[in-house]
Formats: sequence, structure tokens, C-alpha cells
Amino acid sequence: MCFNKTKHTIFSILVLVLSFQTTLLAVETAQTSESPGELFLEKIADIQQETSLNRSKLESAEGESRAAIFLQIIADEEELRSVLDDLLGHVETLEEDGQDSNALISRVKTVVTQQSTTIYQDIETAGRALAKLNEVDRSELPADELEQLNQQVAVTNDFLDKLYIAAYENIKRQKALDLNPAADIKNMKSILQNRVEKLAGYVELTWRQMQMLEDRISRLPIGTEGKMGASLQSELYELEEKLGIVVGSLNATVDVMDKLELETVEYRLLLIKATGNVGGHAFNAGVISGLVGILYDKSLQGLADNGPDILVKILVIIAILLLFKMIAAFSGGVVRKALNRSQLELSVLLKDFFVSMASKAVMLVGLLIVLTQLGIEIGPALAGLGILGFIVGFALQETLSNFASGLMILAYRPFDVDDVVEVAGHTGKVRLMSLVSTTIVSFDNQRLVIPNTKIWGGVIRNITAEKNRRVDLVFGIGYGDDIGHAEKILREIIDSHELILKDPGTDIKLNTLGESSVDFVVRPWVRTKDYWTVYWDIIRAVKDRFDKEGISIPYPQRDIHLHQIPANPLPVEQPATP
Repeated sequence: MCFNKTKHTIFSILVLVLSFQTTLLAVETAQTSESPGELFLEKIADIQQETSLNRSKLESAEGESRAAIFLQIIADEEELRSVLDDLLGHVETLEEDGQDSNALISRVKTVVTQQSTTIYQDIETAGRALAKLNEVDRSELPADELEQLNQQVAVTNDFLDKLYIAAYENIKRQKALDLNPAADIKNMKSILQNRVEKLAGYVELTWRQMQMLEDRISRLPIGTEGKMGASLQSELYELEEKLGIVVGSLNATVDVMDKLELETVEYRLLLIKATGNVGGHAFNAGVISGLVGILYDKSLQGLADNGPDILVKILVIIAILLLFKMIAAFSGGVVRKALNRSQLELSVLLKDFFVSMASKAVMLVGLLIVLTQLGIEIGPALAGLGILGFIVGFALQETLSNFASGLMILAYRPFDVDDVVEVAGHTGKVRLMSLVSTTIVSFDNQRLVIPNTKIWGGVIRNITAEKNRRVDLVFGIGYGDDIGHAEKILREIIDSHELILKDPGTDIKLNTLGESSVDFVVRPWVRTKDYWTVYWDIIRAVKDRFDKEGISIPYPQRDIHLHQIPANPLPVEQPATP
């Protein structure tokens, strides 16, 4: 029976035993008056007794039997630590309720202290087992035995990873109980440092072996890819499996080291190099610096390897850049002419965007060609640029928000260059538009640069978007003036002005009876460009005609009436004569 089947069988037995013991514990709790804390301690004592018995068996056991007993010990210890955590939770509940828990805490401290010894014993046992498994000569093993061996190595590594986490969790328990975990921390750091160095060595060696195999496979002569290629592919597959196991353990070990504040930058860089997966490893200043260093070193190495040809390469690079700059300028000009000749009504911003993208796309191709001429690998460079782009994007959230708003303005075209707009509380003529900001010039010739976020997030009023515009005017006459005569004068003024449109017609209506005047509304339609000319002309003409025709233009006034009151308005009652 293989180790994996033994593992699942023992786990099934453990689940049944645990279920039976849980039932017994519930019955005992209902039939006795023991406190939950005492029950937890009894459960821990039972597990310790069973584990002690299994440890005594482990000394004389061999082969699969020894592995099965060790698996059961690990499972029992995991159960013990689970019960211990439940007991600690119970102690916290007692303290919150104001109950005395000193006696219980004393016994809990004893168990936690015992765990410090037990966990490290298990780590040592698992480490010896793993060392023996790694000493096995794999070259002569059949495929099925090799697979079984790999499974045993993976399971043992998994046990070790869990034990390291258990050791760290026990350190946390000691801190919570005001115990001094300094010795455990020191021991843990030493064990982790030794393990991480071994794992890093395995990862480095396996990764380099895989690179050599991949290189051999790529250089196989034509016609020999069959049997030889299959053999090399099989070796490569075995190395990939081995690398996956070791990388998983190295990941787990590095995570525990981070919790203990140990230096892990070197090992995270190794993980990135070996797996090609950046993932969460890059969220560390040291790792980012290391990635930049790797990119820099590779660049220097590429230049050093091509030392004799460096001058020629520089000249070629300069020629490539100049050529692509000319092509980019030509492409931008062609795109602009095509857009200007097209019948599509595109905004100036959209045209500039297309022209810019065409030019930059050409230059990007040129830069990629330059990088290949320098011997720089595009993949790692793009990976580093991706990380850098993420960091810069996070730091420039507001700028990216402006960029997104600029794209929305580009797509929906609420205004264009030379339009008169009112945006973000400012009015002026649009001078320049970009994907980040919009520049307008106010009527008193002030230049205002407004972020696109503030524009798109508010009300946009385009004053010159429409060809025609209505002029809204209000004129008041006195209550004693002739309404018909005033209306006739207003109509004559409107009809005589050459800039006022005949269609649609002008509305002249008596609108309100105000406190001091009778108000007419006058609403002529004009070309948008003639708005202010008509506005000022009509106001001046109405004032001149009203004055000539004797029609008053009243202003607000209030009449005050004074009434005289006698000094003694009421008769004074005379006192009665005695």
C-alpha cells in the first residue's frame, strides 16, 4: 500500500474517532457539572496521552508503518492545537465576564510551553525524514516508484510548512499569555534561515538544470527529435515537478519569515526569476529595487557581450530613431489630412488624438527595434515596466481620472476649440483641449487651465453650440403710460433692426405687474455671433424712443403717508368729589 493511500486511510479513521470523541464529550458535558475549561483540558490530556503512545511506537517502526504513525501524530497535534485555541477563546470570554480564570490560565501556560518543545521535535523528525527521501537515487527508480517518492516528498514538505506555521502561532499564544517567547523566536529564526537557504539552493539548481535541458532540446539536430527528445522532455517534466514542490515550500517559508520580520528580498527575487510569476512578491520596496537591478545588470551584460560592435550599434540605433521619427511625422501628417478631408464631423481633440496615436505607434515600433539591437530581452523589460506602470498609476490616480474624463469629452463632444463655454464656474472661449485638461480664455483675456475631471463632473454649458440664440430683454413702463403705445414702439424697434431674424418671430408680451412698473418681455432671435450686438442696440434704442415718446421708465419707489395723532386722544377720567 502506497504512502498516499495510507495517509487517506488514517485521516478517515481520525475523522471517525474525532466524531465519536466529540459525541462522548457532549454526553459528558450534559451529565456532569464540569466547566467547559476543565473539559477542554481533559481533551488536551487525552490527546497528549495518545500522542505520547504513538511517539513511543515511532522509535521502532519502519517504512510505511513509520510514515503512517508520524502522520497520525501530526494530525493529533493539529487537533490539540485546535482545542488549545478554543480553550484560549474560553479564557478570554471568562475575563470579559469578570470571572476568575487564573487557575485555568496557569494550566494553559503549561500546555503552551509544552507545545514549544513538541513542535520543534516534530520539525526535527520531519526534517530527517525529508533528508532521507532526498538521498534516494532517482535515476534507477521505475516510473511508479518515482511518482510515489515525489508524493512522499511533497507530503513531508507540506508537513514541515504546517509545522512552521504552528510554531509561529504558538509564539503568538505565548505573547497573548505574557510568556517570554524570545527563545522560541531565536530558535525559529535559526531553523527558518537554514531551511530557506537549502530550499533556495534546490530552486536555483533545479531552475538551472531546466534551462540547460531546454537549451539542449532547442538545439537537437533535425531528425533526432524522436526518442532523444522524448527522453529529454521526460527529464524536464520531472524537474518541473520537483521545482513546483520546492517553490511551494519556499513560498510558505518566506511568508513565515516575513511575519518574523526576517529579510526575504533575495528569496522573493529568486522565486520571481525561477517561476516568472511576479504576483504578490513585488509589493515590497526591496523586491522592486532588485527587479530594477536585474534589468540593469542584464542591460550591461548585453552591452558587454557586444563590445566590439558597440559603436556600429550606436550608429544603427541613431539611424533607426531618426528614420522612425521621420516616418512618425509623415504618418501623423497623412492621418491629419485624411481626417480633414473626411466627411466625419470630428472634434479637434479627436483629430489630435488620432494623429498622436499614429505617430506614437510608429515610434513605439522603432523603440522596440532599438531594444532588440541593444540585446535587451523584451519580456523582463515589459514585466518591469508593468510593475512600474502599476505603481505610477496608483500614485497618479487624479491624473488618470482626468485622462478618462478627457476620453469622455473626446467621445461625446460637448464642445470644441473656439466654442464659448461655461464650465466649472468659468466662462470663456476654448483655446486648447487635451486628454488631461482644457484651456479657455476668459472675456477679460485671462487664460484658465481646467482639469477635465472638474469639467466632465459638472454642468457643461456651450454658449455657441447652436447657430441661433434668443435674446431675453425686460422693459418696464409706468402705470400711467399707454400700454398699446409702448408695445407699438417696441415692435417698431425690433422690426427695424437688420440683425434680428424674422423666423422665428419676436415675442413682445406684457409679462408682469410689478411694484413700480408694468413689465414687457421682448424676445428676439438672432445669430449667435450677433447676440451682444443686438442686446446692446435694443437697450439703447428703447431708452431713446421712450424718452422721445414721453413714456417713463420707472424705478422702484415707495410712498410714505404721515398721519397726525392728537396729544391726548382719549379723555382723562376725573376723580370723584368726596
